[in-house]
Amino acid sequence: RSVLWILTLVYVGVASVCLEVFGTTRVEGVTMLTADYGIVVREPGGGVSPRHKAMVALGAALLLLYPVGIPLLSYFLLRFCRRNPEYRGAVAFLTCGYRERHHYWEVLEMSRNLFVSVVPTLFPQNTALQVASAQCALVCFLVALPLCRPYKANADLLLQCAQLLTVWILISSGSLIEQGDLGAETRESVETLSLVVLISTLLLLAAECLAAMVVERARVRPAP
Repeated sequence: RSVLWILTLVYVGVASVCLEVFGTTRVEGVTMLTADYGIVVREPGGGVSPRHKAMVALGAALLLLYPVGIPLLSYFLLRFCRRNPEYRGAVAFLTCGYRERHHYWEVLEMSRNLFVSVVPTLFPQNTALQVASAQCALVCFLVALPLCRPYKANADLLLQCAQLLTVWILISSGSLIEQGDLGAETRESVETLSLVVLISTLLLLAAECLAAMVVERARVRPAP
């Protein structure tokens, strides 16, 4: 259980590292690895270097083993534990807070994070594609959350929606600022709005944590 918990905790970071081997950048006719410009992928008029071929083969194996394998492993473990209730404690951290019929929702969250990580790594110079893909993934989850209501507590649903909406606004604001076509006043307004949204979300999260602490303390307090 502890090993699976650690693998899930570091999932996004490790998945991004596994994908870095596929990201390339072309500079003056020379294709180099985006994560390390010291590694030449393709010389002008030449083929792919043997070193990069080996790295791609290793990266593909690790991609199947970890970024794709962990969500699949989690899903099948959830199905197995659902059929065998005596083992549910081993995957309780994956299902905690979700309704019984949405016990698989954490796997969807991991898949969304994988999708959002893939596009920037494979297309580092296509900012429009990165923004569009991230926004589409966030909007899909923002629509699905109120419809499916996978969380047991309404407060958790509200927090998740607020988190996704905040990320969507920050991505949109960053894209507008990066375009460079905004005036000084408009740019300042966008930056202020992003800061206000971020602070509001943090305050909402702090309020939710405080409320949870108060409820838990009231629950364990002995009756007079």
